[in-house]
Amino acid sequence: MLEREDAAQEADVKPLRWEPWKGSHALRPPKPTPAPLAALGLARWCAAGEGAREARGVGRLAGRPEVPAGGKAGGLPTRLALGVLLASVGCAMPYAYSFHSENRDARPSAKPNQREVLDDADVRAEILVDPTDARAILLDLTNKTDQVLQVEWAKITMTGSDGSSTSPRPHVDLGWILPGTTMSARLVPFALPPSGDRAAGYQGSRFELVVPMIVRREPKSYRYSFVVDVRPI
Repeated sequence: MLEREDAAQEADVKPLRWEPWKGSHALRPPKPTPAPLAALGLARWCAAGEGAREARGVGRLAGRPEVPAGGKAGGLPTRLALGVLLASVGCAMPYAYSFHSENRDARPSAKPNQREVLDDADVRAEILVDPTDARAILLDLTNKTDQVLQVEWAKITMTGSDGSSTSPRPHVDLGWILPGTTMSARLVPFALPPSGDRAAGYQGSRFELVVPMIVRREPKSYRYSFVVDVRPI
Protein backbone atom coordinates (compact mmCIF):
# COMPACT_ATOMS: atom_id res chain seq x y z
CA MET A 1 0.00 0.00 0.00
CA LEU A 2 2.83 2.40 0.85
CA GLU A 3 4.59 1.55 -2.38
CA ARG A 4 1.49 2.65 -4.39
CA GLU A 5 1.24 5.98 -2.57
CA ASP A 6 4.95 6.65 -3.14
CA ALA A 7 4.52 5.92 -6.88
CA ALA A 8 1.56 8.31 -7.15
CA GLN A 9 3.47 11.07 -5.39
CA GLU A 10 6.46 10.59 -7.71
CA ALA A 11 4.12 10.87 -10.73
CA ASP A 12 2.70 14.19 -9.47
CA VAL A 13 6.12 15.73 -8.84
CA LYS A 14 7.20 17.94 -11.79
CA PRO A 15 10.90 18.02 -12.77
CA LEU A 16 12.89 21.03 -11.63
CA ARG A 17 15.42 22.96 -13.72
CA TRP A 18 18.30 25.26 -12.86
CA GLU A 19 17.80 28.96 -13.74
CA PRO A 20 21.04 30.74 -12.92
CA TRP A 21 20.06 33.83 -15.03
CA LYS A 22 17.24 34.63 -12.59
CA GLY A 23 19.84 35.55 -9.98
CA SER A 24 18.15 33.73 -7.14
CA HIS A 25 19.70 30.31 -7.77
CA ALA A 26 16.28 28.86 -7.09
CA LEU A 27 14.85 25.76 -8.58
CA ARG A 28 11.62 26.49 -10.44
CA PRO A 29 9.20 24.12 -12.14
CA PRO A 30 8.81 24.54 -15.96
CA LYS A 31 5.93 26.69 -17.23
CA PRO A 32 3.04 24.71 -18.66
CA THR A 33 2.85 24.62 -22.51
CA PRO A 34 -0.61 25.29 -23.97
CA ALA A 35 -2.08 22.29 -25.74
CA PRO A 36 -2.36 22.68 -29.55
CA LEU A 37 -5.80 23.31 -31.12
CA ALA A 38 -5.72 19.98 -32.85
CA ALA A 39 -5.38 18.28 -29.45
CA LEU A 40 -8.57 20.01 -28.30
CA GLY A 41 -10.45 19.12 -31.50
CA LEU A 42 -10.91 22.80 -32.49
CA ALA A 43 -9.31 22.38 -35.90
CA ARG A 44 -11.77 19.67 -36.87
CA TRP A 45 -14.65 21.84 -35.56
CA CYS A 46 -13.50 24.87 -37.64
CA ALA A 47 -13.09 22.72 -40.75
CA ALA A 48 -16.59 21.40 -40.33
CA GLY A 49 -17.95 24.95 -40.06
CA GLU A 50 -16.12 26.06 -43.20
CA GLY A 51 -17.45 23.07 -45.13
CA ALA A 52 -21.01 23.88 -44.11
CA ARG A 53 -20.62 27.51 -45.20
CA GLU A 54 -19.12 26.49 -48.54
CA ALA A 55 -21.99 24.07 -49.11
CA ARG A 56 -24.50 26.85 -48.53
CA GLY A 57 -22.58 29.15 -50.86
CA VAL A 58 -22.63 26.54 -53.65
CA GLY A 59 -26.37 26.29 -53.28
CA ARG A 60 -26.76 30.05 -53.71
CA LEU A 61 -24.49 30.16 -56.72
CA ALA A 62 -26.47 27.40 -58.37
CA GLY A 63 -29.68 29.36 -57.98
CA ARG A 64 -31.06 27.24 -55.16
CA PRO A 65 -32.46 29.06 -52.13
CA GLU A 66 -30.71 28.53 -48.82
CA VAL A 67 -33.09 26.49 -46.68
CA PRO A 68 -33.13 27.41 -42.98
CA ALA A 69 -32.83 24.67 -40.41
CA GLY A 70 -36.13 22.82 -40.10
CA GLY A 71 -37.71 24.88 -42.92
CA LYS A 72 -38.74 24.35 -46.53
CA ALA A 73 -37.81 26.36 -49.61
CA GLY A 74 -40.56 27.80 -51.81
CA GLY A 75 -43.36 28.55 -49.40
CA LEU A 76 -47.03 28.71 -50.24
CA PRO A 77 -47.03 32.38 -51.40
CA THR A 78 -44.24 31.63 -53.88
CA ARG A 79 -46.08 28.65 -55.33
CA LEU A 80 -49.33 30.63 -55.59
CA ALA A 81 -47.62 33.52 -57.38
CA LEU A 82 -46.01 31.11 -59.85
CA GLY A 83 -49.35 29.42 -60.49
CA VAL A 84 -51.09 32.73 -61.16
CA LEU A 85 -48.33 33.78 -63.56
CA LEU A 86 -48.53 30.53 -65.53
CA ALA A 87 -52.31 30.71 -65.66
CA SER A 88 -52.26 34.26 -67.01
CA VAL A 89 -49.78 33.29 -69.72
CA GLY A 90 -51.76 30.22 -70.66
CA CYS A 91 -55.02 32.20 -71.00
CA ALA A 92 -53.62 34.56 -73.67
CA MET A 93 -55.12 32.80 -76.70
CA PRO A 94 -53.45 33.68 -80.03
CA TYR A 95 -55.57 35.06 -82.88
CA ALA A 96 -55.28 35.50 -86.64
CA TYR A 97 -56.61 38.50 -88.55
CA SER A 98 -58.24 38.62 -91.98
CA PHE A 99 -58.88 41.97 -93.66
CA HIS A 100 -61.68 41.76 -96.23
CA SER A 101 -62.25 44.62 -98.63
CA GLU A 102 -65.59 46.40 -98.53
CA ASN A 103 -65.05 48.28 -101.80
CA ARG A 104 -67.75 47.66 -104.33
CA ASP A 105 -65.47 46.55 -107.16
CA ALA A 106 -63.13 44.48 -105.01
CA ARG A 107 -62.28 40.88 -105.83
CA PRO A 108 -61.82 39.06 -102.53
CA SER A 109 -58.98 36.61 -102.12
CA ALA A 110 -59.82 32.95 -102.57
CA LYS A 111 -57.58 31.83 -99.70
CA PRO A 112 -56.24 33.36 -96.48
CA ASN A 113 -52.96 35.26 -96.74
CA GLN A 114 -53.65 36.17 -100.38
CA ARG A 115 -53.99 39.68 -101.72
CA GLU A 116 -57.37 41.18 -102.45
CA VAL A 117 -57.62 42.93 -105.82
CA LEU A 118 -59.15 46.38 -106.36
CA ASP A 119 -58.85 48.19 -109.67
CA ASP A 120 -60.37 50.76 -111.94
CA ALA A 121 -59.51 52.07 -115.37
CA ASP A 122 -56.25 53.62 -114.19
CA VAL A 123 -54.82 51.75 -111.18
CA ARG A 124 -54.86 48.17 -110.00
CA ALA A 125 -54.16 47.54 -106.31
CA GLU A 126 -53.42 44.16 -104.71
CA ILE A 127 -53.45 44.40 -100.92
CA LEU A 128 -52.70 42.07 -98.04
CA VAL A 129 -52.89 43.41 -94.48
CA ASP A 130 -50.84 41.32 -92.05
CA PRO A 131 -50.68 42.97 -88.58
CA THR A 132 -49.09 40.05 -86.70
CA ASP A 133 -46.52 38.10 -88.74
CA ALA A 134 -45.29 40.66 -91.28
CA ARG A 135 -46.57 43.57 -89.15
CA ALA A 136 -47.06 45.41 -92.41
CA ILE A 137 -49.41 46.25 -95.29
CA LEU A 138 -48.29 44.57 -98.52
CA LEU A 139 -49.33 46.70 -101.48
CA ASP A 140 -48.78 46.07 -105.21
CA LEU A 141 -49.76 48.92 -107.52
CA THR A 142 -50.04 48.60 -111.30
CA ASN A 143 -50.13 51.63 -113.54
CA LYS A 144 -52.72 50.95 -116.23
CA THR A 145 -52.36 54.34 -117.87
CA ASP A 146 -50.03 55.57 -120.59
CA GLN A 147 -48.47 58.14 -118.29
CA VAL A 148 -46.24 58.09 -115.24
CA LEU A 149 -48.12 57.33 -112.01
CA GLN A 150 -46.89 59.27 -109.01
CA VAL A 151 -47.69 57.79 -105.56
CA GLU A 152 -47.35 60.12 -102.59
CA TRP A 153 -45.80 57.50 -100.34
CA ALA A 154 -45.22 59.92 -97.44
CA LYS A 155 -48.95 60.71 -97.17
CA ILE A 156 -50.38 57.18 -96.87
CA THR A 157 -52.55 56.63 -93.78
CA MET A 158 -54.39 53.72 -92.14
CA THR A 159 -57.32 54.73 -89.92
CA GLY A 160 -59.41 52.48 -87.67
CA SER A 161 -63.07 52.76 -86.76
CA ASP A 162 -62.01 53.57 -83.19
CA GLY A 163 -60.31 56.76 -84.42
CA SER A 164 -56.76 55.42 -84.25
CA SER A 165 -54.52 56.34 -87.16
CA THR A 166 -51.05 55.40 -88.34
CA SER A 167 -48.84 56.46 -91.23
CA PRO A 168 -47.07 53.38 -92.62
CA ARG A 169 -44.19 54.02 -95.00
CA PRO A 170 -42.41 51.86 -97.59
CA HIS A 171 -39.48 49.99 -96.05
CA VAL A 172 -37.34 51.24 -98.98
CA ASP A 173 -37.48 54.42 -101.02
CA LEU A 174 -39.86 54.12 -103.97
CA GLY A 175 -40.43 56.44 -106.90
CA TRP A 176 -42.87 56.81 -109.75
CA ILE A 177 -44.56 53.90 -111.48
CA LEU A 178 -44.00 53.75 -115.21
CA PRO A 179 -46.88 52.96 -117.61
CA GLY A 180 -47.78 49.29 -117.69
CA THR A 181 -45.54 48.35 -114.74
CA THR A 182 -46.14 47.15 -111.19
CA MET A 183 -44.42 48.33 -108.04
CA SER A 184 -44.46 46.37 -104.76
CA ALA A 185 -44.39 48.17 -101.42
CA ARG A 186 -44.11 46.87 -97.88
CA LEU A 187 -45.71 49.54 -95.71
CA VAL A 188 -44.50 49.53 -92.11
CA PRO A 189 -45.27 49.59 -89.30
CA PHE A 190 -48.76 48.25 -88.94
CA ALA A 191 -49.26 45.91 -85.98
CA LEU A 192 -52.14 44.70 -83.83
CA PRO A 193 -52.04 42.59 -80.63
CA PRO A 194 -51.50 38.93 -81.54
CA SER A 195 -53.34 37.44 -78.54
CA GLY A 196 -55.65 38.04 -75.60
CA ASP A 197 -58.82 40.06 -75.15
CA ARG A 198 -57.46 43.07 -77.02
CA ALA A 199 -56.98 40.98 -80.15
CA ALA A 200 -60.46 39.46 -79.89
CA GLY A 201 -61.91 42.95 -79.51
CA TYR A 202 -61.00 43.80 -83.12
CA GLN A 203 -63.62 41.40 -84.45
CA GLY A 204 -65.88 43.32 -86.85
CA SER A 205 -63.85 46.53 -86.67
CA ARG A 206 -63.12 48.56 -89.80
CA PHE A 207 -60.03 50.18 -91.28
CA GLU A 208 -59.48 52.50 -94.22
CA LEU A 209 -56.23 52.70 -96.18
CA VAL A 210 -55.81 56.01 -98.02
CA VAL A 211 -53.21 56.19 -100.81
CA PRO A 212 -52.84 59.62 -102.44
CA MET A 213 -51.69 59.54 -106.09
CA ILE A 214 -51.32 61.79 -109.08
CA VAL A 215 -53.10 60.04 -111.95
CA ARG A 216 -52.99 61.59 -115.43
CA ARG A 217 -51.61 64.75 -113.79
CA GLU A 218 -54.59 64.97 -111.47
CA PRO A 219 -54.36 64.42 -107.67
CA LYS A 220 -56.56 61.60 -106.47
CA SER A 221 -56.91 59.72 -103.19
CA TYR A 222 -57.65 56.01 -103.40
CA ARG A 223 -59.57 54.75 -100.38
CA TYR A 224 -59.53 51.04 -99.59
CA SER A 225 -61.94 49.96 -96.85
CA PHE A 226 -61.65 46.72 -94.85
CA VAL A 227 -63.64 44.85 -92.24
CA VAL A 228 -61.67 42.67 -89.82
CA ASP A 229 -62.35 39.03 -89.06
CA VAL A 230 -60.57 37.64 -85.98
CA ARG A 231 -60.32 33.90 -85.33
CA PRO A 232 -58.44 31.85 -82.72
CA ILE A 233 -55.54 29.72 -83.88
